[in-house]
Parts: sequence; structure tokens; C-alpha cells
Amino acid sequence: MWQSETVGGGVDAEALAIAGTFSGALVSAMATDTWQETRTRVVAIWRRFRTEAADETGRRLEADRTNLLALPRDQRRQAESDLILRWRVELLQLVQCDSTAGQALEDALLGREQAVELRIHQTGRASGDGRIFMAGRDQNFNGNE
Repeated sequence: MWQSETVGGGVDAEALAIAGTFSGALVSAMATDTWQETRTRVVAIWRRFRTEAADETGRRLEADRTNLLALPRDQRRQAESDLILRWRVELLQLVQCDSTAGQALEDALLGREQAVELRIHQTGRASGDGRIFMAGRDQNFNGNE
């Protein structure tokens, strides 16, 4: 779990580590088939911790990806380095705003699902010989019902 330990000019060492690690993962994902899922997860984190900036963050991520992919492969290395530095700052600011943002970011970029509390209200009515089968998730039948 996240422990706050400041270094140098008051920067949280754990926040700096997560920002450094995941800025590279984020930029690397821009050129892969998993981009849309990664982008969706990152924007959801922004929506959770900095709601007012979530839509703009999504637009910037998409613009960064478009610009990166428009470059010839041999020119991408410098652009990727620049993007990693920029997103490192963004991620560091996000993680320093809320200590739980680091764990949420790690879960999102590693593809781990966030536990979401979901309330389901179901109502069923049957008459005569009618039967109702309800489930909050999976429902299996073995043919003997």
C-alpha cells in the first residue's frame, strides 16, 4: 500500500515512483491494440480524483496518441520521451492530490478491475404456472429444474 515518504523538495517518493513507472506504461500503450481500454481506465481515474479535468485529460491523451502515431517510426523515440516526461508530471500531481490515486492508477494500468459496489433491484411477477429466474450475476441450469 502507499506510504508517504518525502524526498528533496517535499516530493513524495512513492508518488514519484508511480508517476515514473506508469507514465512510461501509458505512453507505451498509445501504440498498442489495448489503447482504448487503457485510455478509458485512465480517464476514469481522473474522473474519480479530479472530475473537472477528466474530459480534457481524455482529449489530451487522444491528441498525444494521434500525434505520436503520425510520426514515422524512426522519429517516435524522442516524441515518446517527451510524452513520458509530460505525463510523469501529470501523474505525479494526480497522485499527490490523493494518496489512494496511486493504487487506483496502478490497478488501472495493470488491467486489474476496480471493486465496484453495485446495487441491483429486481422485481419479478409470475402468475399461473409462470416461473421466474433471477440472478445478480451468473445463472446456471442443469436441466433438472
